[in-house]
Amino acid sequence: MSEPGVFTLSLDVELAWGMFDVDGLDRHTDSYRATGDVVDRLCTLFDRYDVPATWALVAHLLRDCRGGPCCPDRPAPAYDWINDWFGSLPCQTGLDPALWYAPGLLDRLTDAVNAYKNVLKINSEDAEVLSALGFIYEIQEQNADIALMFCQRASQIDPDNGLFRHRLARIYYNRRHLPEALDEFQKAHDLGYDSSHYIQQTTKYLQDDQ
Repeated sequence: MSEPGVFTLSLDVELAWGMFDVDGLDRHTDSYRATGDVVDRLCTLFDRYDVPATWALVAHLLRDCRGGPCCPDRPAPAYDWINDWFGSLPCQTGLDPALWYAPGLLDRLTDAVNAYKNVLKINSEDAEVLSALGFIYEIQEQNADIALMFCQRASQIDPDNGLFRHRLARIYYNRRHLPEALDEFQKAHDLGYDSSHYIQQTTKYLQDDQ
């Protein structure tokens, strides 16, 4: 008898941050403006049918970076197709903030945090919930120690899950624990999760630090 399959539903929300460095941004402005409504309708649908889903938000959606340098403590990525990475960021070019700044998205998704907490009260070793909740905390810049602990534990419970490895690596990366980040990014990539961009960037940062 075959084993039942597992379908994981994960949604990325980036708005203009996902395309600011390539051509075609103007073609998607209407979609970006409709994102809040789409997120709300999806959450309602998932709640109605009791469908579990994880969300990945670009952290810059929660931060208004107008009027000053963005990420001054981080080196600019070295890409051939863009000359001034930080100067080209949506918050630095006069782009309508509605296309790149959306802290209100978390209002709807906060319900998911409470739901995840309730699941952990029943099963404290639910790897999917540990990983998702830990990464939500990381995005919100809250409960830093718990975020790391949850993502570490999720990868211990399910070491063959590339997404869990990638999330853990992102936390190490954000905290400049670069050797640990590179190791986890590589494991995630080997497990089928595309971490190539972060592998390249982390390797560059490690070389620059030498």
